[in-house]
Amino acid sequence: MSAQKIGMLLGTADFKPLVEKARRLTELQAWYLGSMPRPLTRASRVVGCRSGVLVLAADNAAVAAKLRQLTPRLLKQLSEQERQVTAIRIRVQPVNVPPPAELKDQRGLPAAALQHFETLVDTVGDPALKSAVETLVRHHRKRRRTAP
Repeated sequence: MSAQKIGMLLGTADFKPLVEKARRLTELQAWYLGSMPRPLTRASRVVGCRSGVLVLAADNAAVAAKLRQLTPRLLKQLSEQERQVTAIRIRVQPVNVPPPAELKDQRGLPAAALQHFETLVDTVGDPALKSAVETLVRHHRKRRRTAP
């Protein structure tokens, strides 16, 4: 079916509620992306809005807990923008969880980066910073020795 025929179908009265709902969800998702910190928006999304209840899905329980903490702020922002949202419901709904074989290699920093940090330790004058960099190097050296 050509794009023109699909466009004509979506313009009919039968599909008008569906198109309106999709447009509203797109608007809410755009608002959400602009209102929340980037790490949270990567791990959550708007999945619905019905009868004044905005539904957010979080990839894990930690993200859901943080979203629950931010709910009052979100409701205030929504009311200031005159959106008809009176409550927010948050649910945990993992998306695209990779099988263990596809997880990233977690050996730590590359050897070249560790070498740069070791060189940096000799040039840093601040004792607290020097100690922090030494700890970083020591930790990652130990991880490289114990990694498979």
